[in-house]
Amino acid sequence: MSNLDTGDGRARYVKITARVQTEGTPDAAKMALVMPQIQDAFQTCLHGMRPDEMEGVGIYRLRETMLVQIENIMAPLPVKDLFFVEVLVQ
Repeated sequence: MSNLDTGDGRARYVKITARVQTEGTPDAAKMALVMPQIQDAFQTCLHGMRPDEMEGVGIYRLRETMLVQIENIMAPLPVKDLFFVEVLVQ
């Protein structure tokens, strides 16, 4: 869950649930170690987004941006894909 940049001082929030698909079977302990970095990457990216950017092609751009960041965080473990399970904008 993160707040969005509205530019007018009104609070707008987004809740995203995502899943990362990796090649092979990742070690759960290693995944737990990088999870704070992944969450921080999401927060950093979402804080700069406006609510209208969370519509249509904006979700695709967010997915592509986050996929690259997650690949960098999880290297050398290959990341196959990122799936948004839930996207809720309030």
